Amino acid sequence: MENDERLPPFFGCEFQDVRERAIFRDRFIQLRRRAVERRLGSVSHKRCTLLYRYGAWLLWLIFFSLSKTLYRNETKEMHDRILSIAEAIKLDRIDEKMFAAVVVAEDHRFWMHKGVDHVGFLRATACCLKGRRQGGSTIEQQLVRVISGDYRLTLSRKIKEMALAVRVRDLLSKENLLRLYLEIAYLGNEAEGVRALTRRLGFGVNGISFEQAALVAACLKYPMAKNEAAYAATRRARRIKYIMTRLDVLVPEHQTMAA
Repeated sequence: MENDERLPPFFGCEFQDVRERAIFRDRFIQLRRRAVERRLGSVSHKRCTLLYRYGAWLLWLIFFSLSKTLYRNETKEMHDRILSIAEAIKLDRIDEKMFAAVVVAEDHRFWMHKGVDHVGFLRATACCLKGRRQGGSTIEQQLVRVISGDYRLTLSRKIKEMALAVRVRDLLSKENLLRLYLEIAYLGNEAEGVRALTRRLGFGVNGISFEQAALVAACLKYPMAKNEAAYAATRRARRIKYIMTRLDVLVPEHQTMAA
């Protein structure tokens, strides 16, 4: 993007209008592409972008074909359930800071991929072959998992989940998919969805700070139990610090909150 220096800081604007949201998203995508380029070493930015784009299209094509053939019935059922849930809960506005925190915590290439992240998929596959587990699920995949209620650790479930995720992308915009996921995700005891959690914590879903947004995002991985042990709070505090580091807005107040 030209005139890159004139853009506001990465997460520095308050996202009051469409223009500011567009600037945020463009900057986010640009930084992720630069990160991919650095990992590939001497490959030029143009070649890096092409490699990422073609890899994403290839993986999308594979799972799209599966959704049209092997998982046709499951795809139709998932479409109907998502549309009915979206209509029932009314997808209201959620603060962009919360969007930012959830994206960097759960799926930092969310704005770039088409429901399945081929970079995360290849990394998770390589770790699995080495006998280690590593997450590579996109937000679309997590949404499919929450709605279907299928959490089995099997290859067949994972393939079906990825096939459904690429079709979910056709139903709603990226922003509305993220809103829907936050509205129904399990975030802790008596906290089904972001609104229930924020009421429990004493703040709303708009006009929040980055620290509050990071706390909500951390609960996706470490939900709040009713009477949780000290180690659970410690793990969540580490997760909040990790998210804040990725947001690049660490401030002294956060150190106090995470302590």
